Amino acid sequence: MEKVIREIGGSRGVGLKFKDEDGYTYWKNRQCRLHFTVRCASWRAGCRAKGRVLNNDKTKVILIICHETHPEDQLALHNFKNICNQRAQTENIPLRVIYNETCTSAEFINVHVGAFVSHRRTMRRHRRQTQPVSPRSMTEFHGQLSGDYTHLTKLDNATLYNGLIGNTPQEGVILLFILPEVINILRTGTTFLFDGTFASAPSFGNECQQLYVIMGITFNTGFPIGFALMSRKTECAYSALFNKILTLVPEWKPQTIIIDFERAAIASIKSIFPNTVIRGCWFHSSQAVWRKVGNIVLRSYNDGIIMLF
Repeated sequence: MEKVIREIGGSRGVGLKFKDEDGYTYWKNRQCRLHFTVRCASWRAGCRAKGRVLNNDKTKVILIICHETHPEDQLALHNFKNICNQRAQTENIPLRVIYNETCTSAEFINVHVGAFVSHRRTMRRHRRQTQPVSPRSMTEFHGQLSGDYTHLTKLDNATLYNGLIGNTPQEGVILLFILPEVINILRTGTTFLFDGTFASAPSFGNECQQLYVIMGITFNTGFPIGFALMSRKTECAYSALFNKILTLVPEWKPQTIIIDFERAAIASIKSIFPNTVIRGCWFHSSQAVWRKVGNIVLRSYNDGIIMLF
């Protein structure tokens, strides 16, 4: 029996390996003068298939012993891996979801494919092949989001990324993201929460100072609406951010804004939203009071120890 084959890389680049049109793989076994012999890659599992490949034509294999005892699960597992890896490259959904959906398909319902952790690393590697390299600056990140990878910023055909903000050194660089599903809360909501976080902000070589989050209250529940990566925390930077949101949603007229006690952000809000009531965040207030109490108590305790000596 003659089959069409193609050469594929051996594991870790070692050895000569071939694959035929039916998905069977072969290892080179013995070199002869005019040809070399190959045997099935699953020979340790009991498959005795072997054949010959001519030295001057490595596109065909002449099987001497066919795959009569080849384990079917190995082929099914091979197909399962190919499907998972291909979907990891082309679909922007969690790898776990891809694995679960492929497992429940009729083709693999009775096949032992192994746990998700045994496939996760390979799926991640295939996904990284279609993803951009890690940006070294916020401007480079903006170029990726507005260039070849614009499709990655869309949710239900709506754009998540709203562009780069900042024209002066005082404004710095700001990258704005607004969730299209909840942007309407900016029009209908009356109470909003502003806060910056540092642990979740990407570094970009220490250029990014914070991830600023804007949340809106509706149905007695807070929903995250906007996210801004900011390189500065000045009044000019906050004003540039709020003005950009106003150009996107002119109907945004907050009645109450709950915020931490950052002076630059408060000054910007008073300038852009003069009729808005600004309230301090209870969590930040309690945290500051507790820290002050801790410092006073610790200082008194240390002073008492010094007086003993």
